[in-house]
Amino acid sequence: MTTGTATGSAAPRYLLGRHLRTFRERAGLSLREASRRLEMGQSQVSRVENGEAPVRASDIELACQVYGVTDGDQIRALMDLAKDTRQSRAKNWLSSYADVVSENFVLFVGLEAAASSLAWYETDYVPGLLQTRDYAYDLMRAERLTGKELDPHLLERRLEIRLNRQLILERESGAPEVAVVLSEAALRRAIGGAQTMAGQLSHLLEMAERPGIEIRVMPLDREHAGLATGQFSLLDFPSRGPLIEPSGVYVDGYLGFWWADKPAEVDLYRTAWKNLWETALSERQSADFIKQQLKELRDLP
Repeated sequence: MTTGTATGSAAPRYLLGRHLRTFRERAGLSLREASRRLEMGQSQVSRVENGEAPVRASDIELACQVYGVTDGDQIRALMDLAKDTRQSRAKNWLSSYADVVSENFVLFVGLEAAASSLAWYETDYVPGLLQTRDYAYDLMRAERLTGKELDPHLLERRLEIRLNRQLILERESGAPEVAVVLSEAALRRAIGGAQTMAGQLSHLLEMAERPGIEIRVMPLDREHAGLATGQFSLLDFPSRGPLIEPSGVYVDGYLGFWWADKPAEVDLYRTAWKNLWETALSERQSADFIKQQLKELRDLP
């Protein structure tokens, strides 16, 4: 398994495009007018803003002139982001898994790796960053609706991706802070049987002891905002000098994922997260709850 945590240019392209769109809108320019002044096709401007194309330093200099960005620190930060958008795919460990993952997933993994904090609410399963190999194997080995077994080679490659993602928690510096609210149902659902679940619960207890990782359990008998939202994760990003990176919300579904970064949408989920965090068991109570579940599994004949 590869051990690198670099995730290539997808996330920098997305983050830079978001800033350029903001500056264009603040300047009161339409896509058509911006493309005219930038001497660039309208579709190309749109692709850059949507994070679908790399950007050259000269593009940034011209865009800043057109959009009226004069702050030297902001311009330098944008140019640093532009350099990241032109990273070779060889530097992206996910590039060797192009036959397994979608471009959307590549973007999410890049954003996950770039985040300074992750707040995760999960209804049915332990979040991928906290899964053991055995738990992940049993979770992924069969298609949930049909029960069809996954091809062993494909399964192994998907396992490698999941375990490699977890390396962001091992970084000596810059590891994201992780806060998780985990439904009681996820702890009771017997993925892979008692032995696998016992290993997974033990791993959760170990991870909860680490600095920067907090895990709370949501009992099934409590009403909370998650009943309306379903599972989601909130991602916050470190600022790049004067550039404040807006937060985003990731929602995973059967047909793919949904990513939202509009302030009003993010605020709704942040309000829901606050309710979830305050309604769940405390960290100590949660650890005791997991220990009790672990005891019950170990007492099984």
